[in-house]
Amino acid sequence: MFSFFTPAYNAGRYIAQTLSSILQQTIPDWELILVIDEASTDDTLQIAREYAQHDARIRLITVPHCNQAEKMNLALREMKYDWACGLDADDIASPQRLEVVKAAIEANPHVIAWGGYARYFNNQGRTLFMSELGPTTEAAFAEQRRKSEPVMLSHSAMTFRRDIALELGGYNAALFTCADIDLCDRLSDRGLVLAIPQVLVDYRIHDGSTTASKFNIHA
Repeated sequence: MFSFFTPAYNAGRYIAQTLSSILQQTIPDWELILVIDEASTDDTLQIAREYAQHDARIRLITVPHCNQAEKMNLALREMKYDWACGLDADDIASPQRLEVVKAAIEANPHVIAWGGYARYFNNQGRTLFMSELGPTTEAAFAEQRRKSEPVMLSHSAMTFRRDIALELGGYNAALFTCADIDLCDRLSDRGLVLAIPQVLVDYRIHDGSTTASKFNIHA
């Protein structure tokens, strides 16, 4: 039912914790598409291979050097399940993430994308702040649309209909750091996009993260 996808480039310091968080999901109905950049100069690929060898649900794909959006588009094309679950290679999924989202999907089949709240933390494990991004009700979604405000979800907590994303052309690789925001906003043109008011992911902030190092470009 669910296809996690994780693009990775020089993520060796953190990716094992990310992959372990997927293995710890409370429901087993998932696959993981790991798209590893061949230009990585650390042990990202080695770690990914070790995990793929021990769990048949993990599929490893290596690609020449390209940006995150291109890796994610490849994953979208390769996955076999209906719901795509973003998770960056330095973030950590809540063990109940899929369980919570599955219940939401079953109760609200008309919703095409789900997000969740996020806890941002640093390498010392200290919580920096909480993010409550995304409308949690249909009324709030309608109000954002009425005001022409972009509908945004935290990408590493985002689960969305793969078929609709592909129809929209996937991620726009030209947007560099904010392709996820753009895709979420385009999804909101096609249907209801909501956030579950529960922490579904821990976002790691460090010197090499896009959020930290590319903030001005992202903004």
